[in-house]
Amino acid sequence: MAKKNILLFSDTFNINDCDKDGKKFDRVSRFVGRGESLEMELIIDVNTDLYPLDIGDRVNVILTTSLALDPSQAQSEDMIIGATSAEEITQKTSWREKSSTERDLSDEFEYVMYGKVYKYDEERRSKVYPLNFLTYFLRILN
Repeated sequence: MAKKNILLFSDTFNINDCDKDGKKFDRVSRFVGRGESLEMELIIDVNTDLYPLDIGDRVNVILTTSLALDPSQAQSEDMIIGATSAEEITQKTSWREKSSTERDLSDEFEYVMYGKVYKYDEERRSKVYPLNFLTYFLRILN
């Protein structure tokens, strides 16, 4: 059996801008960062009440399909992609129901987001395209 690869993306980003188009929500800021390895631009909304982030911070960002520490324990891609309703997705991919002794990737990071990742259309600037239900992790490296 082939080993599953749950890690889709990993890079360290230098945060260089915040709310450049104005603040839309009280507790959420939109940060822009530049990747160190791949030189990609990251645009990410973060609840700053829960996770204070500032211009100049360096953050480690990973994108995965599972919270499992062991790839053999990860849910199959069919379970994540094949779900049709929001309830079905929650039942199949919930990471909140774990015992106090169980560990997963969320224990290694300070800020974890779960949900849809959107493609930002640079030319239209108004449309977003849902790609999938994935998990996003942030860790400050300062």
